[in-house]
Amino acid sequence: MQRAIYPVPTVIGTIPTVIVPISPVIAPVQAGISPVPTVIAPIPPVIGTIPTVIGMIPTVIGMIPTVIAPIPLVIAPVQAGISSVPTVIGTIPPVIAPMQAVILPVLVCLTSIFLIIFKNPLIKFSMKKVALSFVKLPVNTKIPFCRNVVNDLTDNPFFPSPDEPLANAKAGVDKLEASELAARDGSHTAIAARNADEEEVDRIFRILAAYVERISAGDEVKILSSGFQLTKQPATASKAVLAVTDGANSGSVKLIAKAVEKAGAYLWQYAKDAIPDTEAGWTQAGTSTQATFDIIGLTAASKYYFRVAAITPDGTTDYTAPVLKVVS
Repeated sequence: MQRAIYPVPTVIGTIPTVIVPISPVIAPVQAGISPVPTVIAPIPPVIGTIPTVIGMIPTVIGMIPTVIAPIPLVIAPVQAGISSVPTVIGTIPPVIAPMQAVILPVLVCLTSIFLIIFKNPLIKFSMKKVALSFVKLPVNTKIPFCRNVVNDLTDNPFFPSPDEPLANAKAGVDKLEASELAARDGSHTAIAARNADEEEVDRIFRILAAYVERISAGDEVKILSSGFQLTKQPATASKAVLAVTDGANSGSVKLIAKAVEKAGAYLWQYAKDAIPDTEAGWTQAGTSTQATFDIIGLTAASKYYFRVAAITPDGTTDYTAPVLKVVS
């Protein structure tokens, strides 16, 4: 058999067809290769600087002693400061010792004074004050109380110049007493006048109380000599509390006192028209074992002052402040 022979022109004709697609592939390769010289070009200068950097290392190492050298200069003052601490601390005891010698005796002295003043029950330095409770008294009790104050302050050597003239105080009490009697008919006008007079008496005697407290400087004896009471009376000086009411018949009254503990008897007294200047001016109405007492045979429509004292195992108490009553 004969071998088939391809026509040469046909083969040659297909070469361009094969070569043409190769160009698009070769072009990107050429584009990738073309930057390589650009990248490689800077490498020699960088490599060239390496000897220079390495050459600087001995210089840097040589500078280390220069940097380290000042460190002892900095450390030395610190060490000196630390070493001086014991010296400073050592000077403290010599300074404190003289202070202790002075302070300790002073503290001991002050402590002793404190214990003497505040812990010793036999010594009391509390300032006494004038009680203002009189403003709350009923009018018929307030009137004799205020009269008693005026009497006690008159010519009292402890209180020579009251801030409010005693003549004004007496006139105020007289006016209040008159308006109190007038108000007994229940008239609104008379009651209003009585209330106004009572406020004026309260004002006057508040001024007198402040004067007594200021001048007395808390002296209990001086305060009591004025007729005013203390804000806190001692238990041994307690008084019976007295109330006076109308009796069963005209000219009679019933006296009722607050019972005093351990009282064995009560002493009842009265005075007509005014509070007596002396003890002898009081009339002894009688005694009782109970805290009540009836008095008869008095003059109707007249003013009477009543008071009571209690007899106890510790002695006789003070008489109560006089209580005013207009006998029916």
